[in-house]
Amino acid sequence: MYLPEDEDISCNDFESMILNPDEMKLYLKKLKDSCANFDAKIESNILQSISKSSECAKQVEKNYETILQLSNQKKELKAAIENLKLEQKVIEKKAINRMKEIEKTKTDIESIKERKEKLMLEIIDLKQESEKSNEHMKKQWDAVKKACRMYKNVLDIHIDTEMIDHIEHVTVTFFWSENPTNHKYFIVLTYQDNCWKVKKIEPELSMENKYQLNRVVQFSKQSEVANVTLLLCELRKLFLKNYFEK
Repeated sequence: MYLPEDEDISCNDFESMILNPDEMKLYLKKLKDSCANFDAKIESNILQSISKSSECAKQVEKNYETILQLSNQKKELKAAIENLKLEQKVIEKKAINRMKEIEKTKTDIESIKERKEKLMLEIIDLKQESEKSNEHMKKQWDAVKKACRMYKNVLDIHIDTEMIDHIEHVTVTFFWSENPTNHKYFIVLTYQDNCWKVKKIEPELSMENKYQLNRVVQFSKQSEVANVTLLLCELRKLFLKNYFEK
């Protein structure tokens, strides 16, 4: 601590000053004033030091609070960075999964396209098969109608056709010219899915007669007919032999 110099209180001739009361009194006064001034300066410097120490303490406390805030902010920032890293990993994983889904969707689309093309080809093939089948059915039906026209006069039969529930029903009545109003001898045939079946025969056949027709009518398989023309001929023979001659 630096103290400014006071008024000079040194004494070169102390003995003569003691012998001179006025000088001694003046010297003592100067010495007292100098001591008082020194004490005041000491007190002032102490107060200044205390003030500076207090300001330093406040500054230290303020700096400590600032450091504490910065430390907390650092922790919060570190936690935020960790959360961002975690969110980034989640986003990256979602992005990878989404890319996988997109690739799978692309693969599925290609598979669907291939399946569609395959189905289109199958549809074309089925249409061609259907056209061929319809043409074959038409030829068969035309052949049946032609055969019926050929044998109609010879067999003395009458043919009626009717469409019921999208199924062709054909009724063939025998001995038409002899008894056209009392149709007792007839057969009802159905035609569906390229297959002829016997729906009804009047009068009803015996088991023996059915056995005789077994080679042209499969009574065990919903009465499917193998040959319609042959069936009509065989049935007419049975009617002539077993029923009409009675």
